[in-house]
Amino acid sequence: MTSGILSGIAHSGGPPISVYLLLQKIQPHTYTATAALSFATLNLTKAPLYLCAGAFNPSQMMKPLWVLPLLPWEYYWAA
Repeated sequence: MTSGILSGIAHSGGPPISVYLLLQKIQPHTYTATAALSFATLNLTKAPLYLCAGAFNPSQMMKPLWVLPLLPWEYYWAA
């Protein structure tokens, strides 16, 4: 809950969730997956509010699309 509140107010929800998950003594893969899922959920819940506030500009959202075809290339070379 602390991570969600801090993420919504100051975009600083990382430290509370890291402390909580590290104290659970879970496996590294589980830690990574849980943190990623938590922040994906938090960001998806904030997205409608940002949309209503006019923070999303469609022209700005389209600019980084040219990078998408390069993602498989990056994945191949990083492995």
